[in-house]
Amino acid sequence: MARKPELPELDTLLADADGQELPAWVRSYLRTEPREWQISKSGDREVTVYVYDVVSPWGMSAKSLADRLEEFGELDTIRMRYNTPGGSVWEGWAMYSLLQQHPAKVIGYVDSVAASIGASMLMASELELKASVSVSPSWKCSVRLM
Repeated sequence: MARKPELPELDTLLADADGQELPAWVRSYLRTEPREWQISKSGDREVTVYVYDVVSPWGMSAKSLADRLEEFGELDTIRMRYNTPGGSVWEGWAMYSLLQQHPAKVIGYVDSVAASIGASMLMASELELKASVSVSPSWKCSVRLM
């Protein structure tokens, strides 16, 4: 029976070829602990959602956002506050669709930056824009199944 190879420590994996640490935003995207949505009730039928991290399937996902919003019951207003470098295109588009289809009024604020897929998510709301939005082209991939 073959032995499983030992994996290097996470910090070793997160160092680049010169031995320098990767930027904090890269380390944040690669970290393994689950991320949690920060959602606070800001009125009787109103919540504020803080998108203050990398959008990814490991915590800050469309499914977890849908589950958290459902906990609050019927809502009139969802305030989305952004400070994100972006992240997973698939999760971001799913969140865009979720927000577009939600019956509540969705208002978007950029507290610092909404980059990449964060900018796309922002477009699902009425904008209160007073900061940076960085839009980058998404990669397209086609797969042929035989």
